[in-house]
Amino acid sequence: MKELIKGGKPIILEPIMDLEISAPSTIANDVIHDIMANRRGLVLDLQESNKPEKEYERTTINAVIPLDETLGYSSYLRSLTKVYLVIFFLIFKGEAHFVTKFKKFDKIGEPKQKEIVDNYI
Repeated sequence: MKELIKGGKPIILEPIMDLEISAPSTIANDVIHDIMANRRGLVLDLQESNKPEKEYERTTINAVIPLDETLGYSSYLRSLTKVYLVIFFLIFKGEAHFVTKFKKFDKIGEPKQKEIVDNYI
């Protein structure tokens, strides 16, 4: 069976999620860099908001990202916000948060597919 799978050149699909992140504007560039460089994501849109009831500017980042890359993301955002709290002595009452929603299934990237086939099949 393993030989058939490897010889048949399988196409592995993975769930792709819509991702909306609301974060203090001071960390937006770090969040964008992480999505695109470390998590195989694609940023689609940025929206700055400075509403009167907010004491600081926030950025809403809309992106698409593989579901696998969202694991542990909440901890990453929390730690990133805490680092900025220490460095800049800022107080973020809402900190950063995100919401995901299923978008579609898509082919997994070639390097990731090779890793899966080599390690698990």
